[in-house]
Amino acid sequence: MAKTKLPVTSEKNFTDEVLGRALQFGWKRVHFRPARTEGGWRTAVQGDGKGWPDIVFIHPAKGPGWVFVAEQKQRGGKATPEQLQWLSDFRAVGISAFPWDEDDWTQIIAVLRDGPNSHAAGSDKASPISLRNCH
Repeated sequence: MAKTKLPVTSEKNFTDEVLGRALQFGWKRVHFRPARTEGGWRTAVQGDGKGWPDIVFIHPAKGPGWVFVAEQKQRGGKATPEQLQWLSDFRAVGISAFPWDEDDWTQIIAVLRDGPNSHAAGSDKASPISLRNCH
């Protein structure tokens, strides 16, 4: 099967596109955007928020197991150790977690259409987190 690619110019555009596609498939989704402050870009968070995944998805109409998180990177971007740890921690408690970039549209659409635990959603990125994304 050929990889589905979408021309995306920034991580923000990539996130916007994934959020839009998720809505088309009936997912509730949340993404916390950073804001520019005098001290640079910041995302307001309390507790252990460093590295929190970019998007949390839930599909209550589908029932148990239809929840997952995704860390999104622009093509060539690298996840931080904290981001990879959060993905690993989610998986440790049974919640699917995906590190996605712009080359993952085939998997993204499969997960949104068939659910995070579907056979169609499986790939090397759906298995234990690869440190290839770590910098």
